[in-house]
Amino acid sequence: MLEIVICFGPMLILLGAGLIVIPVSIMSLAEGEFGGLPLLAIILGGGLGMTSLIALTLKILDPNLSTLSPRKIQLFMSCGVLSILGFAFVVGRGGISWQAIFFVLPLFASAHLLYLGRSYVLRKNG
Repeated sequence: MLEIVICFGPMLILLGAGLIVIPVSIMSLAEGEFGGLPLLAIILGGGLGMTSLIALTLKILDPNLSTLSPRKIQLFMSCGVLSILGFAFVVGRGGISWQAIFFVLPLFASAHLLYLGRSYVLRKNG
């Protein structure tokens, strides 16, 4: 549980901050400007990724609990990973710095959670 808080805490804060700019992005789309579209995609992907993170964590802690289907967890986690990579690309255009740890930690933690929940997430009949 501590791993999740440490690795995903900064991303959750950034996702919360991103929710503030959703109305501005939607208004820019309504005016025909598509500059806010990547931001909306990153926020949506981050929300789906956090949903899969919660579902998979609950499933690991209580295997009998009914959560998202394995296929949805795979899909949502993929959206979350793509969101992190997209955000890292947008932010890291000036080069790699110490802030890259905030993008690397969630990726490693996602892989570790997939490993821990592999019996549920990677089963064939899901």
